[in-house]
Amino acid sequence: MIPELALLLVLIALSFFFSLSETAIVACSRFKIKYFVQQHRPGSKTLEKLKDNLHRTVSALLIANNVVNLAAAAYVTTLTLKQFGDAYVAIATGILTFVLVLIAEVVPKSVAIAYPGTIALTVAPIVYVLRLALSPIVFVFDFIVQNVFRFKPVPPQITEEEVRSIIDLAKEEGGIDVEEKEMIHRIFKFDDTEVDDIKVPRMDMVTLDSRKKLRDALDLVKKKGHARIPISGGSKDKIVGIFYYKDAAEQVRLLDLDVPITKLMRPAIFVPETKKLNEMLKLFQKQKQHMAIIVDEHGGVSGVVTLEDCVEELVGDISDESEPVEPLIVRRSQRSWRILGKAPIGEVNRRLRIQLPVEKGYDTLSGFLLHSLGAIPQQDSEVDLNGVKFKIGKVEGNRILEVAVRK
Repeated sequence: MIPELALLLVLIALSFFFSLSETAIVACSRFKIKYFVQQHRPGSKTLEKLKDNLHRTVSALLIANNVVNLAAAAYVTTLTLKQFGDAYVAIATGILTFVLVLIAEVVPKSVAIAYPGTIALTVAPIVYVLRLALSPIVFVFDFIVQNVFRFKPVPPQITEEEVRSIIDLAKEEGGIDVEEKEMIHRIFKFDDTEVDDIKVPRMDMVTLDSRKKLRDALDLVKKKGHARIPISGGSKDKIVGIFYYKDAAEQVRLLDLDVPITKLMRPAIFVPETKKLNEMLKLFQKQKQHMAIIVDEHGGVSGVVTLEDCVEELVGDISDESEPVEPLIVRRSQRSWRILGKAPIGEVNRRLRIQLPVEKGYDTLSGFLLHSLGAIPQQDSEVDLNGVKFKIGKVEGNRILEVAVRK
């Protein structure tokens, strides 16, 4: 009886091994396998081959597992009939089913999920030999699946959402810090962002008339703190070039301050509002420029974008110690805030946890208020919109500069 039980234990052990191997190889990510290969871990290249042809690997393991399970069932039935007769076949089958589910399914799969990398590396050489041995049978099964059931394996593709999830998980588990996570997410967002989303709007543009002299440009540079100034031919819709402060170094050294600004300006780059930031960055690199003029669908100037604006979308805000930074949103109490009119409406919604509508015609709090009211509000006027109370602070011309918000 002992030899018979030993053979049964071998069959159960084989079933345990096949279930363990299948789960570990499937659960081991391609990222981890690439890491193992780079670290020259034993079995890593074999594991990579198994993963590259995963459907055949799984087919071989499933075939082997089912064969040993059927063999175990047949063997137990034969032993039971021989030793105890027909009456105990059902009992023996029930016991074997319980053992196989527990020992050959639940336990190995649980262990493999807990340690997929270590186990996959260990079993890879054996599984590879098994797959080679069963390759004729696997080929037949593949042929049936692909030609009878018309199913073709889809090559594995790693989506952007999967990578984002991996990054979030890495941060939660301490693999990367918050700054690294945010930078990686910004890289993904970069390709989808348009220059219109980060531009300095037309109304905030600082320009200089083309009839001015260098001394006028230097005064404006000193007053506004800008190293690059668009040169206009009478209006902001007619930009004729861009003045770069560093280009005037020789004239400043010679005190030649009455030179016409048009002699020092560079040709302007014009781009549509829909230009993606990755394309804009490449254009800046190619043209060796740091500023571009953004035009709308009608050809009118809608704003400017700089190389620094593009870089900030990747690395976060780059603050200049020489210029004070006024916060867009300041919390005054539990339910009230002071908000600049130029604050992005999405940022206002996020910080205040409210749901102001976002539409194509505007992207700032000032734009939302002007769009909703249909007129320029008076200073200190109050309005209730979407369950939120707004008190208009500073107003300059057609622009709302500051708003007090209470919810």
